[in-house]
Amino acid sequence: MTLMEVLLAMAIFLIGSVSLVGLFVTASALHADAMNRRRASFIADELLAEVRSLRFREVFAKTRIAVGGDAGARITVDAVYPDVLNQGADFATYPVHYLFNAATSAGTRTSGPILLEGQGGATPVPREWAWYDGWNIASRYFDPVTRGLWGTAATTHADTSRILQPRSWRYVLGPPGPGAGTINATVGTIPVWGDPTSAPAAPVSGYIVIDEEWMPYASRDANGFTVALDNNGVPYRGWGGTKAAAHSFGTPVTVAREHPFYPGFYYTVQFYPTDATGSSAQVIITVGYGNPNFFHVHTFHTIYTPTSY
Repeated sequence: MTLMEVLLAMAIFLIGSVSLVGLFVTASALHADAMNRRRASFIADELLAEVRSLRFREVFAKTRIAVGGDAGARITVDAVYPDVLNQGADFATYPVHYLFNAATSAGTRTSGPILLEGQGGATPVPREWAWYDGWNIASRYFDPVTRGLWGTAATTHADTSRILQPRSWRYVLGPPGPGAGTINATVGTIPVWGDPTSAPAAPVSGYIVIDEEWMPYASRDANGFTVALDNNGVPYRGWGGTKAAAHSFGTPVTVAREHPFYPGFYYTVQFYPTDATGSSAQVIITVGYGNPNFFHVHTFHTIYTPTSY
């Protein structure tokens, strides 16, 4: 065998070896990705099962206006009635289920969003979103309250009108002050109602989810979150294969939580009530995993119809 033939045989052998190694690496990566997908689906199924078992009072706090009046700052509510028609709950206790925040953060809450039900009939009154910064437990009233938020109008509501607080809405998109509006699909500053630095504070960095869009944030302050930047100084919008989109003020901003049993897997559960009764709500569950260069997000939709108080 000539030297040329020996060298040619060695080259063929090395090329074949490299190809085999490449195939092995590719197969291993595909196998790992398939395992992660199955794990994400398992986590989502687990969360869906929990959502279906949640009681009404674990998701929403609801009562009714005690004295009808103008669109002023104070809203006085009835005593809490633990019956089927008026599934009341103490607005000061927030949250009550670990899906919405850390298990140790039950505590009390003195501010948050509330949805005031509109009245039907010949002259229907539209629903109204508001934000309260004070809750008097003894006398049962909200004060002060910023009325007519996020595209709704401050409206006079009659007594017995229902008031609903979504317990999972820790932060709500929008700058201070009433008014409708949106943030576009490229901005990196996410203003919110609710202070991410107050107890229980949001992690110093992590992931936030608006509608179905994920964003990694690098910092947070009392006014909102700052989205992390890529190597070109552009905010990481549409993270993990989600779609960068404009979002309306009044949309909940959810901080993703790391799964306690699956490190590196993050999830959110968000409820969108259709009206102030809370009798039905859309639910969006998202699960994300991976590293900064290879992050995947899976999104699941369902309907929440509580069967018990």
